[in-house]
Amino acid sequence: MDDWSDIDAYVVVDDGRVNDAFLAVEKASRSLSQIKQKYDVPQSGRHGIFQAFYELKDASDYLVIDFAVLQLSCPDKLLEIEIHGNNVFHFNKNNRI
Repeated sequence: MDDWSDIDAYVVVDDGRVNDAFLAVEKASRSLSQIKQKYDVPQSGRHGIFQAFYELKDASDYLVIDFAVLQLSCPDKLLEIEIHGNNVFHFNKNNRI
């Protein structure tokens, strides 16, 4: 990590729980700092992937949280090592992914 690094994170949720995931990450972020800005990424052709970027008031202007929510039914789980690097699962309930 350096001064230009961002935080990339994603969760896989049951279909229909996308908004719950965004609300949870926003609540957790607010415990650290106010959210200065949120940018919702418009839906692309990638079915089942929802994404937002968060800038926190008390963080560096270059530190952004890149947060994606993937529905369990989404066929693309962003696991290609060549594109996304080595994935680290901090919690993988029932080894579903």
